[in-house]
Order: sequence, then C-alpha cells, then structure tokens
Amino acid sequence: MNQFTHSCIHALRKYDKLRLFKCLSFVFCLALIFSSCSKEGLKNNAINSTHSASVNLPCSYNPISDHYLNLLANPSDVEDERVKLSVYLFGYAIHQATLDNTLRAYLTNNFQSTTQINSIVELADANPLLEQFLNLQLDAEIENVSAQYSIYGGIDMENFSIIVNASNAIEKVAELMYYGDDEYYPFIGIMNPAVATNLDDLIVALSEEVGEEDEDIIAGWDFNSSQIALDEVNTSSCQHGILIISTGYEDPISIDSDPINDNIVVENTNTVSDRMMEFRLNLRVYQIKNPFFFERRRNHLEVTYDVSYFNQSPQEASARGSRHKRDVNWRSVRASDTFQVDDFMSSLSASQLEVLPNMFFVAFERDWYVIPRNRKPVTVTCDDCSPGANNEVSVSIPTARHNEWYQAWATQRSNAFPNIGSAIDRTNNKSRFRIVRTQ
Repeated sequence: MNQFTHSCIHALRKYDKLRLFKCLSFVFCLALIFSSCSKEGLKNNAINSTHSASVNLPCSYNPISDHYLNLLANPSDVEDERVKLSVYLFGYAIHQATLDNTLRAYLTNNFQSTTQINSIVELADANPLLEQFLNLQLDAEIENVSAQYSIYGGIDMENFSIIVNASNAIEKVAELMYYGDDEYYPFIGIMNPAVATNLDDLIVALSEEVGEEDEDIIAGWDFNSSQIALDEVNTSSCQHGILIISTGYEDPISIDSDPINDNIVVENTNTVSDRMMEFRLNLRVYQIKNPFFFERRRNHLEVTYDVSYFNQSPQEASARGSRHKRDVNWRSVRASDTFQVDDFMSSLSASQLEVLPNMFFVAFERDWYVIPRNRKPVTVTCDDCSPGANNEVSVSIPTARHNEWYQAWATQRSNAFPNIGSAIDRTNNKSRFRIVRTQ
C-alpha cells in the first residue's frame, strides 16, 4: 500500500473532510497532469512560502541519508524512544513553519524579544495561524510515520494516527513527552544567538543525539529541507540561525537531587587552620557506577564536574560544562571502575574567601546542544551553609534529561576543607568523587 492510499484510508476512518478533499483533488489532478491543478498539488503546505533554496549545505554540515527516526530509534528504552518521537514531530512541523515567510518572521521576532517564549505550545496559543499550521503538519507527518513504522516508542502508530487530527495534534503529540514520572513540554530556542546573522535561512535541529561511537552529533533540517548532521564546533560558528527543539519544563521546578546511599568521609589534617590563604581544590578519585551510563548512542560519557562558590545562593551561576571534563568508556561504567587522577578543580584568592563562604559541587553528563535557557535545575539542601544563605540551593546543568547528574551537594567551605590536605570522599549509588584541598 503506497503512502497516498494509506493517507486516504485514514481520512475515511476519521471522517476528515479536509483530507478527503485533498485525496479527491489529487485524483482529479492526475487526470490533468499538465494542468495548473497538477502544479498546485505539488506545492508544500506552507501558507505563504516564497522561500528561495540554496544549492550548498550551510556551515560545512554533512548530509544524512537515513531517515531521522531510524537514527533516533532506541528499542531498548521505549520511553526514551517515545520522547524522541515527540521531539521529532515538533521539529518537523517547526521546520515546515520556517519555510513560510509569515511564520518564520513570527518565530524569529520571538527569539529577538526580551520576553522570549520557550514553549512551542505557548507560541502556538499566541498565534492562531501558527497553531493551525502546526496542527496540520503534525497530523500529516504522523500519517507518514504510521506508514513506515507500525510501532514506535511503544506507540501503535496506526491507532495514534486515527486519534490525532488537524485540530488536536499539538495536544496529542505533547502528551507523548514524558519519561517515567517526569513530564516534559516541547521547547524551542536559538542555539547560536551570538553569531547568527542570517535569520532568513534557518536550520532546525533536535536535541537528541544520532552519532555512533565517538560521534557527538545531532541532526536537523536545513532551509533546503535536507537532513544534515550538526556538531559542536560547526554550530558555534554558523551564521545561519539554528532553532533547537528540546524537552523542557513549562514552569520552573526544582529537582530533589539528594543522593541514594550517600556516604561521606571527611578527612581533616592536624595542620593549623589556614583558611585565609589562597584556596585550591583538586580531584583525586572518581568513579561512575553501573548502570548509570546516560549516553544513548555513543560509547563513552562526557562526565563534567564543577564547583560554584557563593554567599547566599549559587542559582545565578549555572554550572559550566566546559571547565572540567573526563571521558569515561562504557566498559568502565559497566565494571564500575575507579580512577586515580590529580585534576585541578578550582581556586579562590584570600579576598574571595571572605565573601564566598559556601560551595556547590555538581557532576553530570554534559550535552553540548542544551541551550542555557533549557538547562535542568538541580536543587539540594545545605544544612551547614553560612548564616544568611538559602537552605535550598540549586544550579542549572546542560543535560538532555534532568536525571543525568551523578552528584550534587552544597556545604560551608570551611567546614569541609578547613586545612591544606583536608578531603571529602563522597559516594552514592551513582558515583564516587574524592576532592582534596591542596592549598
């Protein structure tokens, strides 16, 4: 059964007058191959598209020939695959919208606004034309997917295509975006605002990895509707605006990250307290435990750890994912291997020690394509922080899913590291990190 016949059968099942009309129109157009009707039948569904195509792929990106959903498939984790299906569908619909002059202008104006909207649902609610367009595109693409996949992400695609129609598609596709007890929402943002000078020829990317082994890439569509691969280096310098479709939270929420089976060993030397001198921390031991290998396609983790120092709250100083990184092979995670290292972590001057009495440590699996506005909050309780500090403190980390952290804790710095040689050796069900004061 070809895709057109499949679409018409679904239209009959759903009594979709609009789609039935399209089917009948197509049959009529076949009879008039050389007529203007035939030419109209081949047009994209874009409402007001006069977008010109370029013959070159932008920013040295490589084309992808395999279907996006084949690359995103994760049969070992159907919940993850279901989330990816939802991200894909919203990405496809937004890509089609960027080919329409009016809708593209609406989207780009939003990203240049000081009151930028992150939620695709809210963007559609605020613009009936975009809402209608996305509903139509989602409905049509779900039928295309159901013609290729009987089951995807644990979803019976044929039944799903019957449930979804051109008036409820946004709602139904958004309902797929949950993982366990975590409910996400479809979010949109611009990845490269500092360098994006071309907002007419937009790229739309999905915040889901498609690379194999050592490839750290995501994929998307360029303004010629070609599937392309994107990596961190090319993306950071690309002058075409890159819209990223991702999972996010509609309302700011806190994630309780108190670790399970936490074991803390604090080691203080007999050295006289020297807390007014320069302060320096080194990482001496780390371990990522089985089965917490959060990469879905690559064969190694990019474990990132960072320390934020603060007075009352570190919330405005989001953890930076580029400062301290360690690549950990999946075999090492499976074996829960322990690594002995001597990595410099951070330092404070004597003047900083006076005004920054508290510290926040976080370790996580970094995803480079998570934009700042969509980082995930990690919140912990700090019972021994200095007087005046918030009891609950948090930082935001660049992870695709909120649970991809290994450790997160806060403490008053002088309690944990009063002397040179002081150490904290902290273990939970996910990891172990040993940190030593070296100065």
